[in-house]
Order: sequence, then structure tokens, then C-alpha cells
Amino acid sequence: MKKFSILLTGRLDKFKASWEKLSVVSQQKLVLLLFTIYLALTVGIMLKVFIDLLRPDPIIHFKHIENPLIPKEQSTTGANDSI
Repeated sequence: MKKFSILLTGRLDKFKASWEKLSVVSQQKLVLLLFTIYLALTVGIMLKVFIDLLRPDPIIHFKHIENPLIPKEQSTTGANDSI
């Protein structure tokens, strides 16, 4: 954990130095760009949720996510054999 902390501190120092090398105008443009991207993602996600809720069936169905890399094994036991 200490190695990770040292690595993280070094990277943050490099990031801070490169940020301070930028002019104030460049910093403002970059912050504005990142905020615009954040705002667009937020609005897009909220629109998607509202559109899903306005459907005739407003119940959200949850399904189990299956890993496509692991093949499904065919069970040899019947449906009655359970714990």
C-alpha cells in the first residue's frame, strides 16, 4: 500500500506541474470543456431514465448479467434437485 501511495503522489505531482504550465485561459477552456462533457452525460442519462419511465409499462425489469466468456454448462440434474 505504501508503494501505491508513493506512486500516486508522484503522478499527482506531475499532473499538478503540467496543469500549472498551462496558461489561465487554457485552464479555463479545459475546465469548461470537461464541465460541458459532464453536463451532456448527465442530461443524456436523465433523458434515458425519463423516456424509460414514460413507456406504457413503467416497471423496470432487472436481469442477471451473464459473462459471455464463461460457457454455460448443461445441467444433468433435474429441476427437482435443489438445495
